[in-house]
Amino acid sequence: MNAPQVLTVTHRTPAEFSCLRQQLLDVYAEVYAHEARTDPFFSLPRFTARLDGHARHPGWACAVGLIGDEIVGYAYGRPDSEDEWRTMTRVTSPAVHDYGVGETMFGLCEIMVRKPWRGAGIARTPTTS
Repeated sequence: MNAPQVLTVTHRTPAEFSCLRQQLLDVYAEVYAHEARTDPFFSLPRFTARLDGHARHPGWACAVGLIGDEIVGYAYGRPDSEDEWRTMTRVTSPAVHDYGVGETMFGLCEIMVRKPWRGAGIARTPTTS
């Protein structure tokens, strides 16, 4: 009989980034391998530059999902300002155009789940401290 798989989601801060960086890059390289072959935006060097830039923000935060010691996915972001939000030329939906304006805004930069765990609701799991 297989032991049940327990998902643990932890919150990571900028102070932990250097220890976590390579693992985040490895997951990204796996998740976006197909896209990276045809679109330079998804290349590992381009993502590395984006990740490093985002992580330099003092409010950067990352939620990492683990089963055992294995990362199954993660999401990260950083605080945004209304000015940053307004300069975006493409918004996913007009319904989110004014979301968070005038409040504290947190910009979700990346969210990804490795293929074996997709469709299990992992991207919707709340974090624990």
